[in-house]
Amino acid sequence: MECSETGSWTTPDITCIIKDCNTPSFIIDNASFEADATTFGSQVTYTCDVGYTKSGSGLTTCGEDGNWTPVTLTCTVVDCGEPTDIPEFDVSSTETIFGSMAIYSCKEGNPSGTAQITCQESGEWTQPSLTCTEEELPNCGTPVVPANTIAPVTDALVGSSATYSCEDGYVLMGFGTITCQANLQWTPPAFSCLNQIFINCQTTFPPVPNTQKEYTTTYYGSTVVYTCDFGYRASGDVRVSTCQSDFRWSDVDISCELTECGLPPTVDNAGLTITGTGFITANYYCLPGYRDTGNSNLLLCIGEWQPPPTFTCEVIDCGEPALVVANTKMVITDTTYGSTAVYTCLDNYKQVSGDGESSCGDAGTWSLPTITCEAQSCDPPTLTVANAITPTGDFSIGSTLYYTCQEGFVLSGDGSTTCGADKQWSSPSFTCIDRNMINCGSSVPEVEHTVPKFTTTLYGDIVTYSCKFGYKAEGDNLESVCQASFTWSTPDITCLASVCGIPPYIENTGFNVSSIDSLQVSSYYCLPGFTAVPGTTNALFCIEPSWMPPQSDFQCVSSDCGDPVLVVENAKVTFGETTNGEQAVYVCVTGYSQIGDGISTCGADTQWSTPTITCEAIDCGETNLNIPYTTPTFTETSYGKIAIYACNQGFEQVGDGESVCELDGTWSQPDITCLVDCGIPKFFVPNAAKLISDTGLGEKGEYRCITGFLQTGTGETTCQDDGQWSIPLITCSLKNCGLTGDAAPNSYQDYIEGTKYGQKAYYVCDPGFMEASDSVDFIECQPDKTW
Repeated sequence: MECSETGSWTTPDITCIIKDCNTPSFIIDNASFEADATTFGSQVTYTCDVGYTKSGSGLTTCGEDGNWTPVTLTCTVVDCGEPTDIPEFDVSSTETIFGSMAIYSCKEGNPSGTAQITCQESGEWTQPSLTCTEEELPNCGTPVVPANTIAPVTDALVGSSATYSCEDGYVLMGFGTITCQANLQWTPPAFSCLNQIFINCQTTFPPVPNTQKEYTTTYYGSTVVYTCDFGYRASGDVRVSTCQSDFRWSDVDISCELTECGLPPTVDNAGLTITGTGFITANYYCLPGYRDTGNSNLLLCIGEWQPPPTFTCEVIDCGEPALVVANTKMVITDTTYGSTAVYTCLDNYKQVSGDGESSCGDAGTWSLPTITCEAQSCDPPTLTVANAITPTGDFSIGSTLYYTCQEGFVLSGDGSTTCGADKQWSSPSFTCIDRNMINCGSSVPEVEHTVPKFTTTLYGDIVTYSCKFGYKAEGDNLESVCQASFTWSTPDITCLASVCGIPPYIENTGFNVSSIDSLQVSSYYCLPGFTAVPGTTNALFCIEPSWMPPQSDFQCVSSDCGDPVLVVENAKVTFGETTNGEQAVYVCVTGYSQIGDGISTCGADTQWSTPTITCEAIDCGETNLNIPYTTPTFTETSYGKIAIYACNQGFEQVGDGESVCELDGTWSQPDITCLVDCGIPKFFVPNAAKLISDTGLGEKGEYRCITGFLQTGTGETTCQDDGQWSIPLITCSLKNCGLTGDAAPNSYQDYIEGTKYGQKAYYVCDPGFMEASDSVDFIECQPDKTW
């Protein structure tokens, strides 16, 4: 940002977008994580799966470079070691890691309780509750539990059966029932539990003629729904087939018979459903991308389809998208349902968030794109060069700005700077030189056979070259200019000797000799105050050895326009000489403002040119000066007219109040002051005195309670601009001294007038006592509320 000439900082053009590391991509075997946030400073912790122990750290943090810090976590499966050896049991196991199982069996006797133990997450085996009792009845013991199965509950006696089932997510393949045989062995299980994700019935659906099938997948548990083709009606109770564990679809009970009415009429861009068993109906519906026009979509099968269909579907068209997204351009190929309009950022803008795609939906409206485009531009140039003006304008990438010099200074070098793709300005190479310091000197470039003419040699001054008499000029540039480099530019002129000599003398003329291609030409011109006679030719041509034609008819006669006769309303004219090139100046008279140019020039045709001046009366308009407590009156508002300001009723006027419409179209400030005098306040406040020192506007007075009275509220009053005193909020109430207290020794209170200011309480002596001569027999309530 930049400190501006107003003494405040400019608003910086900056937006800070928090870095986003996206979802961590570290793959840690047997570990998982949950990421609530992925921006700078966010933390994600990898944790080992159940049954695995960790080493190292699973914490990773999103850094300021947009990358996650490394994770050192490793997860090792829990190993419970070999099961504890119990003397009265045999134990069998295949693995000792988490989730593995071991089975205890009795060395002697019959088992009862739980013989199976499991390796736990803590690294400890569960405890078996198996006991071995004396053999009572022959049994087959606990059957083996294959992977992914649920152990059967059985008494294991000879002849008993046990049926296996599969865990959730698995399907039993084969025959899951085993029997305890006389040899005290279970019949071998003839099944397996297969993960249901491997069961795929494919698309070998039960064939049913004249039907349509709807399904999503063909894996175990998936269903396919049968519906009759158009023009057919369904019968049967089972219209859904399910993928079973034998890799086959279950049977269905559905048949589709042709309706007596045949197929309903076709409606463009519409589908239909046929329902009913006895009474058949057909319902049309519009296909995706179309909407109905409001007509009935129902037909009835009554010998034939009735009534004739009037249902129609029109294409959904969203029209051209009306949404304008800042700094984007839009490309669209179609406006119908499902079409897409794509918004992309303009050149030198970058997409920072959102999606630029908008789709035509089934409601006939375009979805809202969420794209946001941020300008890619350089900050304002900060290079400071003495006496240079920092450029402003387009700061976008690729734009070029040009430094200029302050008034009175000249740029030397290249002042251009370009905003690059790196959002940095290129460095200009220039200086600003005080033009008064640039002096190229009188050593102007020398050109043979020429006469250089110049007055001064400062920056921008020009040297004009002309060939000496008897020479003709060739070249495109007859001037040399003093440059910022303190040097004269190089003129392009060559003077070749002329064989024709000096052109003939013509009275009241001068001449210039120049070259047109290889031909030398003498062009005559009239001296000041003279005008060429119309129809004459001012050129002679050097056709060796002489000027042709030999006698020129060019003549110059005195030109005088006489006094200007044009009358411009409300203007006056001043002039001096009246010959060719002299000027007369029209100016508006006092009270009128000038529009246009008042200069008239005497032309070669001895006519004065017409000035464009018009004079409009100066009008100040209605006076709008803000003079407190006044009202203006006026009849006219043109220059010199007067408006009179007078004080409103109730105010005393000082000054004449005159305001005059002046030459600049504004009203002068009137000399008037309106004084307010509120007089003596007339409010009566019981038991209060008023103190007033002055009665002018803004002066304050005060009401105060008299002695013995207690003041509540403020007694202040102020003289207001409406000439009235503000209302004091004071009330005065008598002060109260309260209880009198104890009597003097050997006396008592006889009676009391009251306890308010000024009231008394009287005392008398007790029996056997008399009042002293210098005593006072009463007490009195004082202003300070004491007796």
